[in-house]
Amino acid sequence: MKIMLINGYRVGRPVLPTGIGYVAQAIENAGFDFNVCDINLHTNDQIVQMIKDGKPQYVGCGTLTHDVEKNYELLQAIHDAIPHAIIILGGPHAIAAGNKIFMECPIVDIVIQGEGEEAVVKLLQGVPGSSIPGVLVKDSKNEAVHQELLNINKIAFPKYNKFDLDKYGNTMNLASSRGCVYNCSFCGAPRFLGNKWRAFKLERMVEEFEYWYGKGYRQFYFSDSLFALNKKRVIDFCTYIVKSGYSEIVFTADGVRADHLTFEILQYMKKAYFKSITLGVESVNDETLMFFNKGETFRQIDYAISAADSLGFDISVYLIIGAPEESYDDAVKSIMYPMKYKNIRGSIVSKLTPIMGTQYYDYAIAQKLVNDKSVYYPKQEVYGTNERFDTQNAVEEMWESLHPTIAKMSNFLTMRNQIVKALANIGFGSFNIGVRTLNMLTRISLNPVALLFIKALTYLKDKWLITSLFGLVKAFSIKSHMTQKERVKLFRLSKYSINIIEIGSYIGASTCCFGAALKKYGSGKVFCIDTWNNDAMTEGKRDTWHDFQNNTAGYKKFIVPIRGSSIDVVDEVAARVKSLDLLFIDGDHSYAGVKADWDAYKRFLRPGSIIVFHDSGWAEGVKRVIQEDVILQVSSSDSLPNMWWGIIK
Repeated sequence: MKIMLINGYRVGRPVLPTGIGYVAQAIENAGFDFNVCDINLHTNDQIVQMIKDGKPQYVGCGTLTHDVEKNYELLQAIHDAIPHAIIILGGPHAIAAGNKIFMECPIVDIVIQGEGEEAVVKLLQGVPGSSIPGVLVKDSKNEAVHQELLNINKIAFPKYNKFDLDKYGNTMNLASSRGCVYNCSFCGAPRFLGNKWRAFKLERMVEEFEYWYGKGYRQFYFSDSLFALNKKRVIDFCTYIVKSGYSEIVFTADGVRADHLTFEILQYMKKAYFKSITLGVESVNDETLMFFNKGETFRQIDYAISAADSLGFDISVYLIIGAPEESYDDAVKSIMYPMKYKNIRGSIVSKLTPIMGTQYYDYAIAQKLVNDKSVYYPKQEVYGTNERFDTQNAVEEMWESLHPTIAKMSNFLTMRNQIVKALANIGFGSFNIGVRTLNMLTRISLNPVALLFIKALTYLKDKWLITSLFGLVKAFSIKSHMTQKERVKLFRLSKYSINIIEIGSYIGASTCCFGAALKKYGSGKVFCIDTWNNDAMTEGKRDTWHDFQNNTAGYKKFIVPIRGSSIDVVDEVAARVKSLDLLFIDGDHSYAGVKADWDAYKRFLRPGSIIVFHDSGWAEGVKRVIQEDVILQVSSSDSLPNMWWGIIK
């Protein structure tokens, strides 16, 4: 083996290490043999054994400053086991500490002072480290040759071929840009990632997304520092996702600045299935924000969060306590800020910490806020973890006194999220519950006895009477062969759909379920195909067109009726619909009729689309088509006694 790569970023749970992934892909494309391991998945002993078995020439480790001592212990164990291995250190601490690393950990041979894709490949090719831009070599008196920032559009995105992807969950990390043009005093991003923002072009973003979509991923996490800096890029990506007919996907944007978010941008993101965003609030006090050098006001931050909250985004916020001159009352106001909006799901409160490589680190040293300069890093404490660090900081006393308040807010948000989830389970999600009402319910529910309230809501989630109050009143009022549970299921299956085809509309019961979903969750169309002559109904022929029109009048703008035999009108449908989110087949239940409908309309389905058959419990023709063909085309399926549905592979 040429090199073993170690993800040394200790994050408490396995998260795909994007940085190591890019370096690994560069190594793979250059034709070198390599392997990877992760301190979040493997013990030190396991990693040492993997290295002993692989006998690599190089060992590369990425490290964050607050974990560097633990990483040094691991590297020492590796060196003791395989003394000949050349040890390379990269990551934020390598950039911040530079030549000091050779004193901190003498067994480190090479330090990479920036992006590693080209530097590591050149080392493996035998290029002397002292001549490679961004590389420091032990015992060399020369500083590293300046490394120009890479053109990221020429870099291959990681395929993670040597990674155990099953261990990293079902979310794929996407890094669609690098760098930060801002200079927040508490953050080292401009130094660690580059002070120039470099973004992937739309085509490159789409290529990576579609690659992983094709691999079965439906949840995607953008880990950019400045995802929305270029508004056109975001709008173009969202427009592409919507026009391409993707559904059953969820996007999260982590690095989003409030002053980049307009209501228009948020609308585009919402339509393109962005569910969650994370913003740095830091403080509700403008003087504190000025000290942090945020470059935005609290008014701007609050506006963006207000807009995101009104559109129903799940919002997480970062807060930082301990700026000079920050009062106890100001800190409490910041901690309590999440109560202002009902869709703030999480709050991460940190103590202002002098991180090596940041402006605040230099300030803290100059102001003697850190007494022990021998430590690598006056370590950060994030409330909610089990880690406690001996941080010598002027705000220590205030921080400790704020712990109970932070704990109460953490418990409050946890309980409020449970209430929101319980309400959503019974169809209450679209009902305009005010934040004051929601906060009141949360305070009540923090009483252990009141937990019965949550259980009661969950128990009622399948009760048609409760659900009918929130969108399905009309659908339940129409007499048809569909049960109440089937109507609720159609409503839920069609959430966030853009294009729906319904074969067999009769007098509109199922159509109203789809219409209610389209009205509640966004805009789209349901294409209703029927002769409205009762051709396949046991009650005999009659014209049901006017009944259908009357029953579905409330959803008229979402409905495109196409009158005729489903087989005869398929070309007309094809002219209007390119791809489909949901296909509902409830027409002629004979084997020949069901098979003809399935064969004619399955071409509209794409991976992630939903296929639904009604009367699967008694109609032999329906059951036979499902068993012979449909079941082979889906990745998962479920059913009620008389309705079957599946997700297309």
